[in-house]
Amino acid sequence: MSTNSMDLEAKLIENVVDKRESLLSQAKEKAERVIKSAKEEVKSINAESEKQILSLVGSELRAVNDRIVGSAELEGRKMLMQARQELLSKVFEEAERRLEVMAEGMGSDYTDILVKMISESASAIGGEEFIVAANERDLAYLKKSLRTINRDLKKALGGTIKLGEEP
Repeated sequence: MSTNSMDLEAKLIENVVDKRESLLSQAKEKAERVIKSAKEEVKSINAESEKQILSLVGSELRAVNDRIVGSAELEGRKMLMQARQELLSKVFEEAERRLEVMAEGMGSDYTDILVKMISESASAIGGEEFIVAANERDLAYLKKSLRTINRDLKKALGGTIKLGEEP
């Protein structure tokens, strides 16, 4: 593999890692804000429950107090869990959207990653001839680039690929 190719791969990997770290950092910040807000809401609910408790008298009313506090804590935990779930869903949706945009654009990043995945898979499997199955969009690209990919694969691993029709 040439130095330029290795540099390009290193830069691509670095870009992907940087994007991932950025997404994770943003998600972590948002999660911390949501968690802080949920904790404040729990405190508020608990404070309100305490006010209600102070107004109650007797053992029967203490049982009501316990139910109110338990309910408030449960509600707070549910809100916190819901906030976390919503945040995770948004992070996954955004990551999926970005990957779809990258795939739809068929930019050099996407095609380089596609070829790299084929090469890594072939290397891991071992052998001399490989059948690659892909979706229609990727299959069209692979058909156009089959000679180049085979040439590179032959240099790197001594093998060739054939295209399968079904993913």
